Amino acid sequence: MEKQISTQRQGATAAAAAAAKARRALASLETSMEAMQGRRNDVLEQAVIEQVTLPMSDAEGPTDMDIDGGPRPSNNNHADTAGGALDLRNKQLDYSSLPRALRAVDMPVRARDEREVQMRAHVEEVAGQLSNTAPNLKVYNKGGVE
Repeated sequence: MEKQISTQRQGATAAAAAAAKARRALASLETSMEAMQGRRNDVLEQAVIEQVTLPMSDAEGPTDMDIDGGPRPSNNNHADTAGGALDLRNKQLDYSSLPRALRAVDMPVRARDEREVQMRAHVEEVAGQLSNTAPNLKVYNKGGVE
């Protein structure tokens, strides 16, 4: 009888330890989720500041993809963030217009890093082209151009 009680106590202790571990894991995941939501909000706010139009869809599910991997039907709302008054809490970015390779969420870290490097290089290239086409404002300020 005492052996059974001891076994039950060990089982209860193990269950309590597993429950505590699960609570810690849940707390960690909630913290990560809050951090990701904060980063998402920062990106959306930056889009508002830079007056970028984002393709948005109503938040109807947990992902922007159907179960079969195809894009979810979208009502093609475009978040015209230039107004700045748009409530983006109930909206999700609509990735259906992206090529399938760019929508892959299970992309290996190395491939994702390579894509990020390529994208940054492209952005820098375009920014350089834009800066070359910008007028020389120093000349205008000196009154040299009429």
